[in-house]
Amino acid sequence: MVHVVTDDETAAACPACGVLSTAARQRRVTRPRDVAYGEVPVAVRWRTAQYACRERLCPRQAFTEQIAEVPARARVTGRARRAAGAAVAAGASVSAAVRAHGLSWPTVHDMFIAHAEALLAGPGPVRVLGIDETRRGRPVWTQDSVTGRWTVSERFETTSSTWPASRDCSADRRTQQGRRHRLAHPAASTGTGKCRTASQRRDVPSRSNPRAWCVTAAA
Repeated sequence: MVHVVTDDETAAACPACGVLSTAARQRRVTRPRDVAYGEVPVAVRWRTAQYACRERLCPRQAFTEQIAEVPARARVTGRARRAAGAAVAAGASVSAAVRAHGLSWPTVHDMFIAHAEALLAGPGPVRVLGIDETRRGRPVWTQDSVTGRWTVSERFETTSSTWPASRDCSADRRTQQGRRHRLAHPAASTGTGKCRTASQRRDVPSRSNPRAWCVTAAA
């Protein structure tokens, strides 16, 4: 059993007008439920004071001191309410939390609801941000008048520091054109047929035949 008194000066403030009072009328002993000390339950005896408000314009004449952890007419401390609600949220049943904290079933259930509402009040943290989800319409292709390369601009509505504003897509277009040509002419891609691509001709320069123009000119 633990006997406590109030050490907070603001507890003597009138809840209606906020004026601090020093006129104590009487003292009462309250028994709020608190968390256990390890596995040992703690019985709290709080000696509270009842004050008289000296403010003439205040409609409230008397009040009992209170603190944030134990509001007026509260029978359970704030940390005991949070502990019971967190225990149920962690996976314990309401009956198990009732036995652990010495509270009633409806009280623990209300504490769990308050705990869950506090967690669901704000938006959850963003774990993954998909840039593809913010795409605006179709990509816009533009051709450079100097180099002749095709580039895509305004790819996404939201910009990213790691994603360039425009990207050279000439290599992608050449790859797609070559893939379509191989699908349309399978004999030319395998080299078993008579059809030959432009890069396989002797009169067209390529990496394997860089001097094709010289050979053609000499011929």
